[in-house]
Amino acid sequence: ATHGFLGPLPIADPQSLNPACREDSVLLAAALENRTLWAEQMWDASAKSPVGLLTGTGVQFGNFDECLDVQQPLSSQYCLVTLVLDVPPGYDTLDPETERY
Repeated sequence: ATHGFLGPLPIADPQSLNPACREDSVLLAAALENRTLWAEQMWDASAKSPVGLLTGTGVQFGNFDECLDVQQPLSSQYCLVTLVLDVPPGYDTLDPETERY
């Protein structure tokens, strides 16, 4: 089960409106399902949902070199994304259990 409000970062988008993106996503998803080496390497190089997101410390870059070095039937691309969340003041004190840590 996925916990948290973001869930895992998607590595593919089989529902994409872009035909090339959709085809590559279906290919990648099938290769991951079959545990194909290039697909596993691509997933391994990808950033995962970061920890510390609500406190502003969540940094996860993935692996630049591994991403671009993967030998696969589709081209990989390394992208950086800035995610800005509007977290209300005092959010970290809304749960009394957090005071125990």
